[in-house]
Amino acid sequence: MDSFGHTQQERDYSTKLTRIRKRLYMAIALIPGSGIASYAVSRLCSVLGINTSFPESCVLLGGFGMLLWCLFRYGSSVCPRCSKPFFTKGSYINAFSRKCLNCGLPLHPRSKDEWPCNTDPGEDD
Repeated sequence: MDSFGHTQQERDYSTKLTRIRKRLYMAIALIPGSGIASYAVSRLCSVLGINTSFPESCVLLGGFGMLLWCLFRYGSSVCPRCSKPFFTKGSYINAFSRKCLNCGLPLHPRSKDEWPCNTDPGEDD
């Protein structure tokens, strides 16, 4: 236990759950970010006298590609407790789930009671 009363297992879960949340936040940030970058490139091209939309299109396509990659990484995240896909159970997929669909580990644990560290991940199979 550390000085805050967290066990090593809870810290490991916390680190991995934070990584899953960061993947979602990155995808959300890319939506306006690629639009802003495209606008900046458009303004730069007009200042430089380039009369084509090719650079803006490249920036938008690059942003869209990064968005797809982030969403793929987010959707294929693995639960740190049961090592199964976090947002998938069988053929059911819920990318907006707030807990693992297989073992119930919460994505945003609020209190010590929400850390089910002492349970066996295979007991509700």
